[in-house]
Amino acid sequence: MLNTTNETIELPILVKLGGSVITEKDKEFVAREETIRRLADEIASSQKPVIVVHGAGSFGHGVAAKYELSYGTREPHQFRMFSFLRTQMDELRLLVSRALFDVGLRPFPIQPSAIFITMNGEVFQFDDHALLHALRLGYTPVLHGDAVLDYAQGSSILSGDTIIQLLAKFLGLEKVIFVSDVEGIYDKDPKLHSDAELLRNLKLPDVMRLIKSDSVGGSTYKDVTRGMKGKLESILPILDAHCEVAIINGNRDGALYNVLIGADEHGTFISPR
Repeated sequence: MLNTTNETIELPILVKLGGSVITEKDKEFVAREETIRRLADEIASSQKPVIVVHGAGSFGHGVAAKYELSYGTREPHQFRMFSFLRTQMDELRLLVSRALFDVGLRPFPIQPSAIFITMNGEVFQFDDHALLHALRLGYTPVLHGDAVLDYAQGSSILSGDTIIQLLAKFLGLEKVIFVSDVEGIYDKDPKLHSDAELLRNLKLPDVMRLIKSDSVGGSTYKDVTRGMKGKLESILPILDAHCEVAIINGNRDGALYNVLIGADEHGTFISPR
């Protein structure tokens, strides 16, 4: 349970909708709207309190990489493309939020760049008031990776995974579900090796071993958050916060619903202990 200003509310499950699942990888600024609607329906059907954090996918990674927005805004064209990237993320957040609304939930879209400011790429300020009050009132907060202002370099890219790390620690969450484009973590890349084995149950030491390995496999989607190895590294702080992690295939009908209700079937499930 989460205690806020002497009021106790049920801990939400944090669901990360990966950009590779909700957008077309090879088509800039094209959302997979049917998939978004199905995932929204699975969230609603579970009847579980949820925080949704979604990735940028093709709405953000290409622009961020091309114009090097992770490293700041110095040139006039970078300031303009920072604004463009911000508007694109607003558009994707609206699509996800509208899908959640259409299935009967009460989404509360939160623009991360309005509540986070970084310093040299690291989170420096975080205004949590709206998020906490939205949870208190029974809304479903919707956040995402975003282009944010930076006190030192003008701008930076705040990944959805970093937001999840902060929320897992700050809210004391017990479960985070990463909705990816593969079944989970493999011992080697399944798109390159037909004998790749899905790793079903892992613990913190296993994750650390995999990070050091060159063979770890998973999503091959290239983005500014460094693919599956970057994903594993981002999971470490979540596990350190004593939070369980599941990685599932969002392209499999019902996978998200089953994990939300505790009927684990497909995926990789990681215990912090």
